[in-house]
Amino acid sequence: MRLGQQLAQRRPPDHRNAIDLFAGRWATDLSRLNPAWQSGGKADLLADPRPAQAARYLGSGGRIDGMSFLELGPLEAAHTYQLEQLGADRILAIEANGDAYLKCLKVRRIVSAGSSLKFCLLAAGEADLYPRFGRTMEWDTAAAHAVLAAAGGQVTTLDGKELAYGKAGFDNPHFVARGRP
Repeated sequence: MRLGQQLAQRRPPDHRNAIDLFAGRWATDLSRLNPAWQSGGKADLLADPRPAQAARYLGSGGRIDGMSFLELGPLEAAHTYQLEQLGADRILAIEANGDAYLKCLKVRRIVSAGSSLKFCLLAAGEADLYPRFGRTMEWDTAAAHAVLAAAGGQVTTLDGKELAYGKAGFDNPHFVARGRP
C-alpha cells in the first residue's frame, strides 16, 4: 500500500469531513445548519447580518447573483456560506489563521508530516494543497520543492510569488504548495 493511501481519508471530499476533523475546535455552533452536527462551538456566526446587508446594498432584490466577492476573515466559512447562499458566483476568502483557513475548505484529511513528505504527496497527486503558516527553513523545502515543480506543481508565497531561495537567514515566508492543476 502506498504511503498516501495509508494516510488518506477513505471518504470523498465533503464539508462534513471538515466538521469531523475540527471536532471540538469550532467557534461556530453548526447545529443550526444540521442538528446532527456537534461542532462544540457556541457562537452563532451564521446569524451575522453583514452578508445580507451587503446583498441588499450591492445586489438586486437582496440577492448577489453572479457577483464576485473578496472576503477578509471569513469566520470559519460562515460568511462564505452566507454569500454563497445569497448567489455569489465567486468568493475569494483570505484568512490568516491556519485552522480557520482549513475550515473554509472542503478538507479531506489533515496530514501530520514533514514539509518534504507533504510536497511529495502533492507531486504524486495524492493531495491538492499544502498551506504552511508556520516557520520553515530553506533546507526543509528546497529538494521537495524541486520534485514538486518537476511534477507540475508550484510553491508560492501568500502574495503569489514563487518561493525563492538564498535568502538572508534562510527562513521561508508563509507559503502555499499546490499540486499540478
